[in-house]
Amino acid sequence: MAHIINLIVWDGINEHSVCIARVRNAVKYVKNSPARLQRFKDLVQKLNINCKLSLSLDVPTRWNSTYLMLETALKYQRVFGGFNLPDGDNVPPNELPPNADDWKMVGRLVVFLEGFYLITRRISGSLYVTSNKGFFEIASVCDMLKKWEKNPEKEFKNMAISMKTKYNKYWGDVKKMNMMIYMAVVLDPHSKLTVLELTLTDLYDKEKGEELASNVKIFAYSLFDEYRAMYSYPQSGPINNDQHQDQEDVRLGETMNYVQSLKERAKRLKGSGGNMRSEFERYLNEVLGEDEEGLDALTWWRLNAHRYPIVSRMARDILAIPLSLCCIGIAFSAGVDISIHLGVL
Repeated sequence: MAHIINLIVWDGINEHSVCIARVRNAVKYVKNSPARLQRFKDLVQKLNINCKLSLSLDVPTRWNSTYLMLETALKYQRVFGGFNLPDGDNVPPNELPPNADDWKMVGRLVVFLEGFYLITRRISGSLYVTSNKGFFEIASVCDMLKKWEKNPEKEFKNMAISMKTKYNKYWGDVKKMNMMIYMAVVLDPHSKLTVLELTLTDLYDKEKGEELASNVKIFAYSLFDEYRAMYSYPQSGPINNDQHQDQEDVRLGETMNYVQSLKERAKRLKGSGGNMRSEFERYLNEVLGEDEEGLDALTWWRLNAHRYPIVSRMARDILAIPLSLCCIGIAFSAGVDISIHLGVL
């Protein structure tokens, strides 16, 4: 997932190579000389710029470093404007000092890249559950690109269109996604099927969104049946064979009175297959209390596992799946093929 976001962002960054190169050259010019760096710091104080960040030069193969370089340089825009940067007819266009249009473009680019930067950091986390957030991160990327496609500035509109093309290549056909991406959402007590269906409807049209949500629901119940078969007691298993059902009814009639037979049959329906099926339905239909809204998914399941013994086992297995197995640095790298490092769902 981090790898796909990486590819999408690079398609966008390449649309703004000139303004990025000019800022990079300006930062390099200042940092390459201790004397120039000191003059730069003196000018920062003279202009009363309240920023303690140091200028950073990016690694061209890691777009996060490019984002951080642009973000920091933007804070010192007035300083660069008053600094004597190389200029003239002999200077290549990409190495000219950034002009007002360049800075304006960089400002918009920083806003644009910030969303992808935060998403990549979130999905690369290792100290919290990520699988239940994966689908929403995919949806948020789509939402960002849709908004920027409507941008009145041609440069950013073209950039969003280019990135959306790459997005569609990997995530455009939601039917091809691994169902576990959706199951992690369903097993998040704050989301479940309702939020999933709303998100699918936002991503696509209402008809397609409802169809996909229905497919997820069918898969979810099917998966629940598998877990029920693995973890329920043999006597509590589902009774689907009509002949076996009839034989059981006869046995009950022979050994107990009619009323007791009815009670046992009702208990079997509610306490075995019917109840085990309703366990998942109860989970899906239960509304969180106010005191539960602030609980993370794992804490909620720790407190409620005894109420949903089978569904909690599903949650234990599926929520444990990380979106990414790579370190945060590799997640941003375009210099190597990082797909082998990723645990992409």
